Amino acid sequence: MGGMAGAMGAAQAASGMAGGAAPAASGGVQTVTTQKAVQLPDGSVIEIHSGKLTVTGPAGGQMKVNRIPSYDPRASGGSGGGASFVRHEGWLTKLGFKKGIGGESWKRRWFVLDGNTITYYEKAGAGSAKGTIELRGGSWCKAVNVGDPRRKDAMDQATMGSAMKMMNQSIGQIASEYDGTMDKPHCLAIHKPRQVGDMMNTIMNSTPLGLGGSKARNALDDANPRTYYALAENDQDRDAWVSAINNNLQAHASGGGAAKEAINEMQQHLRSVGANVSDEDVKQALDKLYS
Repeated sequence: MGGMAGAMGAAQAASGMAGGAAPAASGGVQTVTTQKAVQLPDGSVIEIHSGKLTVTGPAGGQMKVNRIPSYDPRASGGSGGGASFVRHEGWLTKLGFKKGIGGESWKRRWFVLDGNTITYYEKAGAGSAKGTIELRGGSWCKAVNVGDPRRKDAMDQATMGSAMKMMNQSIGQIASEYDGTMDKPHCLAIHKPRQVGDMMNTIMNSTPLGLGGSKARNALDDANPRTYYALAENDQDRDAWVSAINNNLQAHASGGGAAKEAINEMQQHLRSVGANVSDEDVKQALDKLYS
């Protein structure tokens, strides 16, 4: 009851302007405080404070999210200005894990960058894909030198959180986002942020009971953040990959793709607290929050 009362209080506090003035009664999204909060037409509120997102529904239900969607109001119209997509392909040696027994495994794969998707294969130009990496809002790519910290999310969730590994770590090591350092040259890192979307629908539809099963585990792994590490033949080849991937990230953002992802993600949060607003309402809210 205390949590619901707090949620109601937050919604009521956000419904008035500083000094007690109420927002306009109809139409559009209104800025309701100077602390990055907006109220939508149905009375729900989106607030960003101290690096965290809080969504309050029209009936007072509240949801707090650690990840704030990446959004650029300048690109939300999808004008397509700026960078254009390029295609890039070649061999890279990707960090993976040994299924069943755990541990690291570096395997040579044929990578193809096309639009905002990276697909990798066992053979060049033949066979089915071994995996894909979707470049989304919040994704990044950079060169990694020998001795640079290596992110813990380099492995999938089942591998990175093994009980035996955690028993041999300090509390500080468990809490850290890094795990050791890179010891191989010509490396690049591609980060995929946490994804929400239809993850829960995928999990619940994976088995009759909505529990367990490889489909559910794969949905969770796909939704979790992950940093992919890959080795090029030399630094020049690595830098060419980093440049091409960052170019396509910029093209994706300037074409409105990243903005659409942010709108969809925010809609998921709003619907979870009982909100019922249009995508255009959400877009206007994000434009004000990020302006």
